[in-house]
Amino acid sequence: MRETEAFSTPFAQGESLKSVVPHLTVEPAFDNLDSRRAALKLALKNHVVTALWVWHEPCLYVWVSNKGRMLKISIIESHSQRRVIVEGKLIALWVAELKTACERARADLEDRELVIDLKNVTAINPDGENLLLELMNQRVKFRCGVFTQHLLKELTRRRRGSIQNAD
Repeated sequence: MRETEAFSTPFAQGESLKSVVPHLTVEPAFDNLDSRRAALKLALKNHVVTALWVWHEPCLYVWVSNKGRMLKISIIESHSQRRVIVEGKLIALWVAELKTACERARADLEDRELVIDLKNVTAINPDGENLLLELMNQRVKFRCGVFTQHLLKELTRRRRGSIQNAD
């Protein structure tokens, strides 16, 4: 297929995207200067309008504001251990989710050890630190990178300090 055929307009003469989809109020943003080519890419044969164009503005704001705040929790079983793999940002939004996952993972260990893998955690806020401290008090083992290992050492010092102050 030649380039001119790929971008030939599906509209009748004098017809435009606006006349085919009259409720369309959001103007698409283009990342290049060839607006004719970009407009023709948007004009599909079946005149499909993506959901992003018809969503209300508050819905789009929620989608953008939560971008990058994800936490993925996976559980890997073996005969000697159960590993909880945590990836993403351990922030207040996800602390309860990780706590629940760890409680479920501890439920039926059957002489296996519970290991929490934090190698792919990119950020930890104070709520996440408190959860890690709580898990340390439950004698959970951790696998982690250099940054998280340093944080766990600081939490261990904090825990020892609070135990000495209690005595």
